[in-house]
Amino acid sequence: MSHILSVLSESDDDYRGQHTSPDPDSSPMHDVTKNEVYPKDFYSHVGLRYYAPGHDDNTDASSYHKILSVRDKPDEHVRVYRAIPHVDGKKGRDPVTRNSSHIRPGDWVTISKQYAVDHGEAHLNGNYSLSAGMKPARELYTNGDSFHEWGWHPDKKGK
Repeated sequence: MSHILSVLSESDDDYRGQHTSPDPDSSPMHDVTKNEVYPKDFYSHVGLRYYAPGHDDNTDASSYHKILSVRDKPDEHVRVYRAIPHVDGKKGRDPVTRNSSHIRPGDWVTISKQYAVDHGEAHLNGNYSLSAGMKPARELYTNGDSFHEWGWHPDKKGK
């Protein structure tokens, strides 16, 4: 089940839905083996084959290679996306906004634009906008369910 969906409202609980995103107790993008979320062979020649969530080959490969590119680079920035449902009666899909203000701390995000689009089409009936922003790898966390889905938790110290 995908977790990128959240409904905009006054309440953080309403906004995020029932599932909370992975947090710093999980593994950061720059080391997905931390806290043993993924085994060490994630970074080997079998990593994509063993751990791809099976979305589609191109999307899986793209996300996997983005993760590899930030290994041991906690300050490297990664573009993240989020499908945001329309709540104001608008119909249809809006283009990607570069305004990441709709991406809030604790949100589910994805590192794949295609994954966000597919989520919006399937789970939001095409009635959504995409928000995008750049986040450091050290602030993106996975619980190992899918390497397309991450929790964004900015560090409080700015390190």
